[in-house]
Amino acid sequence: MQSSISELAKESNELTTKIFGKEILFYRPGFGLSGKDSFPTFSVTGESCALQCEHCKARVLRSMRPTLSPKALYENMLAAHSKGARGCLVSGGSRPDGSVPLEPFIDALASAKRETGMTVVVHTGLVRSGMAEKLAGAGVDAALIDLLGDDRSIRDVYHLDASVVDYRRAVADLVACGVPLTPHFIVGLGSEQAAIENVLDILEEHRPKAFIVIAFRPIQRTPMAFTPPPSPEDVAFALAKARLRLSDVPIALGCMRPVGSLRDEIDRMAIQTGINALAHPSPGAYEAAAEGGWKVIEKRTCCSEVFVDFPNHPAWSSPP
Repeated sequence: MQSSISELAKESNELTTKIFGKEILFYRPGFGLSGKDSFPTFSVTGESCALQCEHCKARVLRSMRPTLSPKALYENMLAAHSKGARGCLVSGGSRPDGSVPLEPFIDALASAKRETGMTVVVHTGLVRSGMAEKLAGAGVDAALIDLLGDDRSIRDVYHLDASVVDYRRAVADLVACGVPLTPHFIVGLGSEQAAIENVLDILEEHRPKAFIVIAFRPIQRTPMAFTPPPSPEDVAFALAKARLRLSDVPIALGCMRPVGSLRDEIDRMAIQTGINALAHPSPGAYEAAAEGGWKVIEKRTCCSEVFVDFPNHPAWSSPP
C-alpha cells in the first residue's frame, strides 16, 4: 500500500503545483479571545447534543462558548469583534435529525455580521429544507458540514436515521442557494476508501468552494476512546483522491487530527500530496514544507477561508 500511496501522492502533488503553484497556507487561529486575530467558536446549544455520536458524546462542545439565545450570540459576536476577532465559528449540538438548531439565531447572526464585518463560518449539520436559503440571506461566509460516505457510519457512529442520499440533498441545497460550502470528511469513521469515493461523487456533482479532510482523534470517556486513529496513509489517500477528482478546489487538512508523533507523520504525508492548506501545523509540517520547496503563508483565521485566502486560485469555471 505504501508504494501505491506514494504514487498517488506524487500525482496529486504534481497536479497541485500545476494549478496552484508552490504556496501553502498554514492556519493558526486562536480560538480564545486573547489575541488580535482570534477566531472564537460559539455553541448555540451549549454542551447539549441529541445525537451523542460514538466518537464525541458532545465532549467537543465543551471547548466552545455557550450562546443559548439569539441575544447572547449577538452580544458575544460584538464583544469578540471589539477584542480583535476577525471572525467566528457558530456551531452547536445536533437535533435527532442531524441538523443544528440555527433557525432562531439567523437574524442575530446576520445583524452581528452586518455591524462588525466579521467573517462568519457556520457548522450546519444535516441542514433541514429551507435552512440553506436562510443562511444565504444572512450572508454567512462559509458553511461546514461533516460528510459521511457510508450508511453504516451514519447509523452506528452518528446514530442517525439517514443515509448518504440525505447528505447529497443537504449539499445540493447549500450549493443551489449560493452558500459557500467547505465540507469536511473525517478519516477513520468508516470504510475509508469507499467512503471518500462516495463523498467525492457528491462533490463532483455539487462543487464546494473548498474541501477539508480531518482525521478521527480518540476522545477520552467516549465509546471510541480506544479505537485506533487512522494511519497517515489513510489520510494521504483521502487528500490525494480529493485533489485528483476536485482538481481546482482548494484542499486543506483541518484542525481535528491525532496528536504527538502521529500528527507529525500525518502532516508530512499530507504536504507530500500537495495540499493547499493545513490548520495548526506541527513541527513536521514546517520541515516537510521546506523539504518540498513550498512557500509558507501563515494566517490567523479558520482554514475554511482557504478559497478566499489562496493567492493563486484558478477560475472556478475553467478547471484543467
